[in-house]
Order: sequence, then structure tokens, then C-alpha cells
Amino acid sequence: MADFTYNISMKTLLGIKNGTIELFNRDGIITGFLNILGKHNAFEGTLDESGACNFSGNIVTLVQSIPYEAKGYADDKRIDLNLVCKRYNFHLTGTI
Repeated sequence: MADFTYNISMKTLLGIKNGTIELFNRDGIITGFLNILGKHNAFEGTLDESGACNFSGNIVTLVQSIPYEAKGYADDKRIDLNLVCKRYNFHLTGTI
């Protein structure tokens, strides 16, 4: 899979928040940025040939930094992830 930018929506406790994910794939090792809540949050992880992905990072808000583990699916058309945090779970979907 090549590099992609997805337009995303994330369900949060305060409603749906929109943003983007920039995903860079280098032979199954992914890096990128979750751009949401006005912040540019780096992440890193893995993506296999079937589209299963797993990465981690932090969501920075005005009052805190929330570490998360993201698990889900990404391909050349869409992304669908669950972000698991210590106290919260967020569902995120998007398309190219």
C-alpha cells in the first residue's frame, strides 16, 4: 500500500470530530499523523498485506495528552479503527 491521506470522523464523548490521517507505509511499518482537535499527533505501528493495522500515539487536547492503541483496517479507499485509551474508546472512520 502506498502513502495516503484519509478524511476522518471520530466519535468522541463530545460528539463527532473531523480531521485527517496521513499514513506513510514502508514495507509494513507505518508512521503518520492524526490531525484532529487542531493538533498534529504523530503515530507509528504496523500494517499487514490484508489491511490489518495496529499503531499507537497520543491525542493532544487543550487539557491533556491521551495515549492510545489503534487497531483496525486500512486500504487504498478507507480506514476503520478503534482507538483504545486508558479510560475511553473512540471509533474512527474515513475515506481517501
